[in-house]
Amino acid sequence: MQWTHRFVRLPSLRCPSFGFAVGVITALALGPVAHAQVSALDPALGAGRRPVIVGPPVDREAIDSNASLPDSIDPPTYGSFPAGGPSCPTSQFPPPDPDEDDTVFVADCGSGLDTGCTFRSGGPLVIQIPIDRYIGETNGDGTLAFPATLHSKNMVSLYAKIRLPAFDVDYSGGNPDCAPERDRISFNGHDLGFLTGADNIWKLNEFTVPIWWVKFPSAPGASGSKPAPAMNEIRIDIDTANSDECWCTAIDWVSVKIDAQAPIMLVHGVNADSSSWDDVADFLDGEMIIHSNNLAPIDNPPAGRIISNGAILSGKVPNIAKSVGAKKAHIVCHSKGGLDTRAYLSFFYDKDACEVLSQHTLSTPHHGSILATISVARLTYNDPTSDDERILKYMRQDGLASFLGQAPEQPALGNLSIAYMEGTFNRITSLPGGIRRYSFAADADVDGNLLISNAEAAGILPGALNFTLNSGSLLYHLLCCVEDITVTRMTNFFGLNEWHVIAPVWSGVIHLNDLAVTVQSAQYPGFSFQGTYDLNHGTIKSSGPMQAILNKIKADYPVKRIPD
Repeated sequence: MQWTHRFVRLPSLRCPSFGFAVGVITALALGPVAHAQVSALDPALGAGRRPVIVGPPVDREAIDSNASLPDSIDPPTYGSFPAGGPSCPTSQFPPPDPDEDDTVFVADCGSGLDTGCTFRSGGPLVIQIPIDRYIGETNGDGTLAFPATLHSKNMVSLYAKIRLPAFDVDYSGGNPDCAPERDRISFNGHDLGFLTGADNIWKLNEFTVPIWWVKFPSAPGASGSKPAPAMNEIRIDIDTANSDECWCTAIDWVSVKIDAQAPIMLVHGVNADSSSWDDVADFLDGEMIIHSNNLAPIDNPPAGRIISNGAILSGKVPNIAKSVGAKKAHIVCHSKGGLDTRAYLSFFYDKDACEVLSQHTLSTPHHGSILATISVARLTYNDPTSDDERILKYMRQDGLASFLGQAPEQPALGNLSIAYMEGTFNRITSLPGGIRRYSFAADADVDGNLLISNAEAAGILPGALNFTLNSGSLLYHLLCCVEDITVTRMTNFFGLNEWHVIAPVWSGVIHLNDLAVTVQSAQYPGFSFQGTYDLNHGTIKSSGPMQAILNKIKADYPVKRIPD
């Protein structure tokens, strides 16, 4: 698998294009973030005590100088839960389950945790939290190279939340011979202030920190393997306000929570490979979107049947998501890739392996294509002919193989026929809930004269033959006007000679199309239709439709500024 040097193109679904849940009681824990000043009455200290702490300046060298950042950083928020139960080292607060969320990272055992109530001589407590979610390019220390830009593009939250249950933090004191307990906490060397709590109980402390303090993996993992985790350090210096050992504390677990956008997976169709997504991949690189265009089945792709490719996708989608530490994904499909993805989601989808948030189809023949129907007839029947000049010319030039380069082969070709799609596939498939679906279509006749110029046909499919005016118009006319075909067996000389006459069933209306799929076929119940672009079957894979898709993803799944 190969990756881009900055914003990763994950490994293309090669499918043959037609194609804690407890309530928070806020307790102020004093500490700085960035160069914001924290000055507030602390209810735990009682009225009249007014601690003021001024934080260190933000190290802006690691921040994208071309992006807009706030002049000052919001002070961290702190929350804690009253407790009163179990003794150290196990609190009553269960840690979040990282297996259920790909944006929460937990350290629940190891150095610095479950130590029993520890005095200063036993400290400091140093805890490592591994983060294995790849977000984008990093600096040498593992922090994000372009955090503000990534946030502005809806890729990652501007802040992260740190939570940890702390035991027996006598923040209000209680021993006249000692100053109140001050356990200073830092994250990756940045001072967060002090833990809060009370005598002999657990409290859940919460801190909000800038995302550029968090360290992330520098690269994705191999397909099926998570990225090598970046280690993030929590350090707790115990009882810093006293010279004698007066107070002790313990930490049960630590979590770091971010918000991040799911990666996009690009599924192409028949007669295409990952390179057919190059323009889209370049566009997504510019938008800092983590994406993959290498998810396609590789065994004889022109012949791959829809159901078989769906099974292959069921393995590839979770594996590629895992390679960036994600458990969710968006899928963008072109042509037959949309049908392969529908098969995956209908028959093989495992939400626990990878949750698909949205599916977007570009010129997918949800109802089949008359071109495939004619091609199947040409291959199926002995000595096919036609009284219709356009059908005859199409068949004599070997159908799709001549006009669109390497054609689909059986059984993939038959899967694209109107008879199979309407009579079989659409009857046996279903749309699982919880997935947002959108469809897009194209019309190659940009000037609306029902004639296709070379410019209107250019770029229809990789490796396709150059179109002439007549051949482009031929495809457009067949798709626009022929709804189905009839086949009549003819014989003479007592049945010794046999041939078959293929005749058109006229639609009676003009169906706009992209030289492979009609606008009507590109739409399907359960998919919200997003409109028709002045493009053809190849060029619909471009920045215009992709920007519309990104807008939908960002609107449906906005990344929060501060995670929950």
